[in-house]
Amino acid sequence: MRLGLIAVIAPIAFALGGQAVSDGLTQPSASRGEPPAIVDQVGGGVLTALAVRDGVVYSGEGPRIVAYDAVALEISGRLIRVGVSEVLSGTVSAIALVDGLAIAVQPRVGLAVLNTAVPGSIRTLGALSIEGIVAESPVIRNGMAYVPDCVQGLSVVDLRDPTRPTRIASVPLVIPGQPDHHACVTRMAAGASHLYVFFDDATVWGNVSYLAVLELADPVAPTVVGYDHPDVPQARAAVVSGHFLLGAFDDRLVVFDLANPVEPTIVAKYIPAPHYYASGLTLDGAVAYVSTTYAGSDGRSGLAVLDVSEPRTPTEVGFLSMAGDLSTPAIAGGHAFMFERNRHSDGATMLHAVDVSEPGAPRSVSHAPLMGLMVDAAVNADELFAVSNTGRLWSVELTADGRFETAALVEVPWRSSGLAVSGTTLVVAARSDGLRVLDVGNPGRPVEIGSLVPSPESGHQDWTPVVEGHIAYVLGGRPKTRDFPANWSLRIVDLSEPTSPREMSSMSLATGANDVSVRDGLVAVAGESGIELIDAGYGSEPRVIGRIATEGAVRHVVLGTGGIAYATVVNALRIYDLSDPNEPALLADVPLPGDAYGDQYGVATDEGQTFVAVKLSSPTIEGWQQMLVAFDTADPRSVSEAARLGLPGAPSASYPSKPIISPSGDVYVACGGGGLQFVRDPSRARGTIHLPWVARP
Repeated sequence: MRLGLIAVIAPIAFALGGQAVSDGLTQPSASRGEPPAIVDQVGGGVLTALAVRDGVVYSGEGPRIVAYDAVALEISGRLIRVGVSEVLSGTVSAIALVDGLAIAVQPRVGLAVLNTAVPGSIRTLGALSIEGIVAESPVIRNGMAYVPDCVQGLSVVDLRDPTRPTRIASVPLVIPGQPDHHACVTRMAAGASHLYVFFDDATVWGNVSYLAVLELADPVAPTVVGYDHPDVPQARAAVVSGHFLLGAFDDRLVVFDLANPVEPTIVAKYIPAPHYYASGLTLDGAVAYVSTTYAGSDGRSGLAVLDVSEPRTPTEVGFLSMAGDLSTPAIAGGHAFMFERNRHSDGATMLHAVDVSEPGAPRSVSHAPLMGLMVDAAVNADELFAVSNTGRLWSVELTADGRFETAALVEVPWRSSGLAVSGTTLVVAARSDGLRVLDVGNPGRPVEIGSLVPSPESGHQDWTPVVEGHIAYVLGGRPKTRDFPANWSLRIVDLSEPTSPREMSSMSLATGANDVSVRDGLVAVAGESGIELIDAGYGSEPRVIGRIATEGAVRHVVLGTGGIAYATVVNALRIYDLSDPNEPALLADVPLPGDAYGDQYGVATDEGQTFVAVKLSSPTIEGWQQMLVAFDTADPRSVSEAARLGLPGAPSASYPSKPIISPSGDVYVACGGGGLQFVRDPSRARGTIHLPWVARP
């Protein structure tokens, strides 16, 4: 146990601090004729989309585009947010800019066309569903967008009426020698009259690239005029410079001569030393900027600057080392803008601005920290707190009129996996860093006042806390390793002296530790084969007083009023009568959307309504991969579905945690890369549903 040191967790200084996160959420009517609807959102991932035009950086953050003033960077030294789009239907993974428009690519969803003529007022004009769309910026020529597609090959989308983008053609691609195999586009680059498309064989896994050459003489109907199978790994980026094509392929840059545009010829391969893997490539005149990631223990991660004035002999002239992995640079005004990704998570930690006015000496000049993917959220009467998997703690004040104002976005020196709040005490489960206790009496200045840290040799990690009164119930354990089997435990911690948290007791858990709920001293633990019902003891040793066996894992559990428990298993919401915990009785088994493997469900209940957050595995349902399902559970023996609401998120993000219901009746849910979704439910007379879609570790 480590005590005594009172640490002030300093707020990060950046332009979003103190701003209202919402544009204003109004209280809904009590009408039950209107379905729930998303009205606001902040944060999220996966952060790869960046584009720059006319002094404005456009960033894809969750299911939104955020605009930053790049010109003010020279004056203030800061990236200042000047505008944000409405919530889109999916996570923005690539952006293309043209003539006051932004084309936002949302994998597995489609594309949206937004008006960016006024960066402070970004408006959605139109959208188009493209199921096979991938995270690569489309090439735009003569009002046509050439969109990479893993189902159709290459889609041609007419943007001449931006309010009605229309797919007018598809160009199928063929794997040379394997006509029955499936092609998936990875990267594209456009020359004066031809489009160069790198693609993979999606039927047989392998780290190889194929190249198709398309003629653009007729923009509406591009024609494949050649195929090649160059001896290169998967393409990470590609750009055309004059009559040369430069491509980044894992640990090498490859230069193709386009003197004959329909027959690209490899004329150079550049393998850097010390080596790195290229994750992105941007060309600015005769200078190439390569974002890199580590390639083994002796590799480099950062921004490489290459002189490509003679494309056959690229020469490195500068390198800026950075701790994380970088997205493809966007270049404007002597600066390179990039996301830096925490290597231990799916969310970016920073949006960086790097001065490249002297290519031989790139230097970082500003950054805007980003929340990224959050792992849990907690709420009391007036504040919302959330933690991310990138070392961030977000504090939000909930105002009387439904607005959300950021009180603080702070760095924390540990990786979090869950949190709970009681009054002015915030408890964070920080894995191997144990239980951290913070005073949040001033939400704008959280202060760590105590901790309870397991010994390093124990291998114990704290994962999920809940708090009732001054007692914390903490799920944890030791993950399975090659030398030790997994073990799970419940720790009961006294927080009556928050500066000196004290473990009162602990017990091993037989069925695993997926989730925990407590009410009036009864603890329910969801595990891999059922639910354990535990008498917390309050001073004596905790003991198991009942068990509910299930055929599969129980994802989440919550104890409601009247001795009723709500639990989610694969494909079902189950409701139990625990009036006698020694003999729990099943009251209802309600089907949930999804298939029989890989789905996750979080559950919360309040005043006869139960909300289940669902992460769907493929295929999607109604076009969504995650959704909120509301049930009328006033009579737990006769349950009916009330509404479904699709929610945007990243396909690669993790699973939803349980929704959280505040004393005022607001609802919060943690799920994948869509960030924090704020959803209005007119059927709830007490207020607004707010869904922070965040990722569970």
